[in-house]
Amino acid sequence: MCEKTRTAIEIIQAQPRKTLTKEETLMLFQKVIEDNEKIGARMTNVEKRLENLEETVVSGFKNLEELIKKKEEHGLLYKILLGENAKYVWITIIVALLLLGGLLGVPTTGFNGILNIGG
Repeated sequence: MCEKTRTAIEIIQAQPRKTLTKEETLMLFQKVIEDNEKIGARMTNVEKRLENLEETVVSGFKNLEELIKKKEEHGLLYKILLGENAKYVWITIIVALLLLGGLLGVPTTGFNGILNIGG
């Protein structure tokens, strides 16, 4: 019971009569309505705060999921050097080094242990 209703009941109980008059009954129900309106306003505020809290928690979890996904993704260098098509990248690098070495005058016999070139 709320404060206004409790006060109204105490006033009515203090009277020596056993029955309630129309005015007393009306006063009691008015106090109950006032208390219910006050509780309703408080509940509305609590519901709004709870909705805001729920939205905050949901957005926080979404941000956390995005961070986890980003962390699990590999970088571009990893994808190039160790990804599905990495063997083509390595072959291209080796051929480019051989060509560069050939242009700079490095004899291809130095690569005998790695590749058999020219017999």
